[in-house]
This record gives sequence, C-alpha cells and structure tokens, in this order.
Amino acid sequence: MRAALATANPAPVMQRAYILGILHPGSRRRIDPANFYPSFKAAVDGLVDAGVLEDDDHTRVVGPDMRLGPIAKGGRLTLVVQEITPEQHAAFQWQGAAL
Repeated sequence: MRAALATANPAPVMQRAYILGILHPGSRRRIDPANFYPSFKAAVDGLVDAGVLEDDDHTRVVGPDMRLGPIAKGGRLTLVVQEITPEQHAAFQWQGAAL
C-alpha cells in the first residue's frame, strides 16, 4: 500500500486527522477500551508507515478517541480516520493558561 501511495503522491494523504478507535470485543465480558491503547497506537503508527499521515504527533492528530463497539467474532480494532482542517484541529487544543 505504501508503494502505491508513494507512486501516486509522495506527500501524505492527510495533513491533519481526527481518529476514532473502535474496539469490537470478542465476547460480552466487561472490558475497558483504554487497556487496548498499545494496539490502537500500533494501528495509528501503521497509518504513518503507509503514508496516510506524515506523523502522528499532537500537531497533526487528534485521538485516537477509543470507544467500545459491537461484538465481533475473534475481536477487532477499527480506526475511523477523518481529515480535519487547521481550524478544526485548533479547536481541540488546550487554550487555558500554562500550568
């Protein structure tokens, strides 16, 4: 995929993005989606590796915002990636006084 993206356009596909991470558990047991952060992080790193995003730091990405989704056999993670404008990105940033 990365080679195809690089051939089509050497620049990242998105400059800024909001990422929603959905955990689809494999069973009905109680679960905390935040415990799966390392898996979500690896998936987001894959977006960078594939050339979708230049980097996944705070200047480019909001999220992943982790949520619990419906049960899926075997479990799975889903990323919903939405490109955002600089203005939308700025709206997510802390505007308070420095600590």
